[in-house]
Amino acid sequence: LPALDVTATGTFGGTTVQASGRVSGVPGLSLGYSGSVPVGAGGSLNLTLNGAADIAELNRFLRLSTADVGGRVALSSTRVTGPLAAPQISGGFTLSGGRYVDRVAGLAFTGLTGDASISGNILTLRGLSGAAANGGTLSASGTVNLGSAGGPTANLTLTASNARIIQSDFVTFDLDGNLRREGPITRRPRVSGSAVV
Repeated sequence: LPALDVTATGTFGGTTVQASGRVSGVPGLSLGYSGSVPVGAGGSLNLTLNGAADIAELNRFLRLSTADVGGRVALSSTRVTGPLAAPQISGGFTLSGGRYVDRVAGLAFTGLTGDASISGNILTLRGLSGAAANGGTLSASGTVNLGSAGGPTANLTLTASNARIIQSDFVTFDLDGNLRREGPITRRPRVSGSAVV
């Protein structure tokens, strides 16, 4: 893992420290934080985060795969609250200039933009859209419940307009339609809707 540069200033106030600072050290990462941090294990966090990160840095962890990712994720007044053992995250996230390319699998999506928020265990995707390799478009919205018993579940709607999902020397797969995906993320989801391939 890359080393991070963390700067901090704080004021001790009995059972908490009022702290502020920045996290950097990774190219494209600039994260500021401020708020209170408990001194003992029984206290609660109350931090506000603002900043942005370049997700192209994830490629160093994907070097053994054929995927290439890029784009910038920005946090807007994201809060971390609750006990140290089980903190809760709430706030908004935006994606700009995103891309996902896997030349072996024949996947290529660029110009990805998105707007999402998280509150407790619920991640809400208000809009994720981008362009496929042939100029068609894809968009998605919905919710993911990260706290469901038995594992995360997702209720997502996908809209495709002449979108080239796969392009390779062996197969080309274009999609038009509206699909809804419901249920567990890792096993047997329910898929409904209409599509033209």
